[in-house]
Amino acid sequence: NRDHAGRPWQIPPLVARELLVYSRQPWTYWLRLLSALGAGRVLALMVVTGQNRLGRTDGFSLFAGSTVILFFIASLNGLRSTSNCIASERRQGTLVLLFLADLKLNAILISKLVTNSMRNVWAFLGTLPVLGLCLLLGGVSGMLFVQGVLTVLAAAWLSLMVGLEQSCRNQGEHEAFSLGLRRLLLLNLTPLV
Repeated sequence: NRDHAGRPWQIPPLVARELLVYSRQPWTYWLRLLSALGAGRVLALMVVTGQNRLGRTDGFSLFAGSTVILFFIASLNGLRSTSNCIASERRQGTLVLLFLADLKLNAILISKLVTNSMRNVWAFLGTLPVLGLCLLLGGVSGMLFVQGVLTVLAAAWLSLMVGLEQSCRNQGEHEAFSLGLRRLLLLNLTPLV
């Protein structure tokens, strides 16, 4: 903490280490392109299966369908990406080494959260322009667009938090994911009930 006293904008060392590990993974570069292509394909499929003309109601229906699909993808991908982050450190025996260093628990959790949420951030940034096409088609106001984007971000944040919690509680990857999926469904369906 003494190193960051005069420079609050510097990335903490554990976050920098985790980001270096993330940047060396081969799929990092292709994620944005593939997510944008996937979102464009879903949008094209929705246009083809709908009517042949595009109008104000089609822009809204495409936006609503795309937002629902992105909501579910963000929820599942966030849960998948964080449900193994702490448990894998525990299985490999490196979690004890992190605690032996002069690190606090919240620094470890934040570094794991930042690193594992980066793939969700890049995927979301890749699909955001495709979602913006619905805004250009008409039938979607700027406020509705912002609400849809914030809904997808909230779903991603909730799933990241549930995945991180289950990773801290469970040793196995599949156990953490299945219990996290149950918790996420409970949290998402409780307001509807």
